Amino acid sequence: EISYGDGSNSITSSSNLQFDGNNMTLASGKYIYFNDADASIHAGADSRLDIKGESITFASGSTEVMRVNGGGLGIGTSAPAEKLSVVGGNILLGTNAKYIQFVNNGGTQFDALGYDGNNDLVLNTPSDIIFKRNGTQNVRIKSNDDFLVDTDNLYVDVSENSVGINTDTPKATLDIKQSGNDWEDGILLQHHNTDTGWNFHAE
Repeated sequence: EISYGDGSNSITSSSNLQFDGNNMTLASGKYIYFNDADASIHAGADSRLDIKGESITFASGSTEVMRVNGGGLGIGTSAPAEKLSVVGGNILLGTNAKYIQFVNNGGTQFDALGYDGNNDLVLNTPSDIIFKRNGTQNVRIKSNDDFLVDTDNLYVDVSENSVGINTDTPKATLDIKQSGNDWEDGILLQHHNTDTGWNFHAE
């Protein structure tokens, strides 16, 4: 039984809120207002939607499942620190999900991280792919497919089929630039017992 404005416990067909015995319909442009600062909507014995101030909480029994709070969505946490915060458990993309998409500075949407259906993890970008450790670039795969480690410690020039060590402009198939003029700065071919070997270096 639903108590309506006149206390008649009935909702007429002319009301903004209509009930046909099975479904309840709210007229377009209307809303449900809760007088209490804290309100709950229950669906059965276990599912609950709580509205408290600026927070909307979804709960199963006494366990909070998800919360929208201060512009953030929290799953497994009541205090989301970012637009989406997930604490505990895993994030699962279903079998039909392909990519996580991003929008670049030009407003173009592109597939960034995904699964190609062949057990391959795909990292895709219209520009360079950069790997960082503690904020410092370590590895970069350039948009022209060149590969470099720490800027020029190792540089693979795909278009020229050449490799540079300590140089990002290799002048031969293998170009090694000495970092100094000591014997340790050249090429060392070392014996398996590590005590003897051959060294090649420029004078």
